[in-house]
Amino acid sequence: MRIILSILFMSLFAGTSYATHPELVQIRSTFVAATQDLSVREALVEEVAEAEIEELYRMAYLGASKTLLAECGYSPWTKWSHFHDGKDMIEEAISKAPENAEFRYLRFLIQFNAPSFLDYDDDLIEDYLFVKKHLKSSTSDEEWTTYFESFCQKNADAIENRIIAKI
Repeated sequence: MRIILSILFMSLFAGTSYATHPELVQIRSTFVAATQDLSVREALVEEVAEAEIEELYRMAYLGASKTLLAECGYSPWTKWSHFHDGKDMIEEAISKAPENAEFRYLRFLIQFNAPSFLDYDDDLIEDYLFVKKHLKSSTSDEEWTTYFESFCQKNADAIENRIIAKI
């Protein structure tokens, strides 16, 4: 009985949310930096690949990181390969956790910034509305929520033209 209680007690503390895991907090911060700085992108891919975080978070952030890395490639094949691999990883993470607003936020950012010839914007409006709804009903103060709000403010005109006008 004592062993069972010990295991139960330890599992309460072991259940620390991956959303606040220190490595994930660092990855979020580096991801935000990588959206602005091309030189950070390769390091971000390596950081995410090696991080000890929950697998779906790794998949989503690694996918988003690879799509960012596509902009750094020299050959069209390398660019397309990075983008396609990253896109597939994001889509797989979302298919396994469709209610995860953070994964939807990542896909929104990638789709919003993807060149139109890649034809990767099918979920743009849905993801935008999903994340906005999540933020209204959430008390989360995670860095990604702050970045999303900042991104929306900076890109208000483009969001109005590409999303709001189509709703």
